[in-house]
Amino acid sequence: MSAQNAERDMEQLKKAVGTDYFYLVLEDGAYLFTAQEVYTVGSFAFQLWLRPFRQGHDVAALWLRVERAPKTHPAGPVLTVDYTTLARDVELFAAVDPKNKQKHIRRIFRVLAEDARAGSIEGLSDYLMEHGGQGE
Repeated sequence: MSAQNAERDMEQLKKAVGTDYFYLVLEDGAYLFTAQEVYTVGSFAFQLWLRPFRQGHDVAALWLRVERAPKTHPAGPVLTVDYTTLARDVELFAAVDPKNKQKHIRRIFRVLAEDARAGSIEGLSDYLMEHGGQGE
């Protein structure tokens, strides 16, 4: 991932108070998507999110929620998620009607919060800005 991509993602997070995101780390880069994008059949986010799962790979995935956005860094919880379980869920529920899909996504976030390790967007931001251009 380039430092430019990391800066773009941080700017996106600063403008999105109250928004939930999924962050997918692949060999060719890291990708930030809203939950709605990931759960939309046929979208770029949907296809990219499911690619490693369909190829039998497990990858690093995070859920982030922007709770506030001061000028320096967005703030809120960051949770490590079980990628394989979430990919199965995306495959199953992406085609559900929009109202029920939204309810399901909110429930998924509650379940993820119970099973994931908490961090912070501030910590992720610092890491991305420090290591973004180094491919680590």
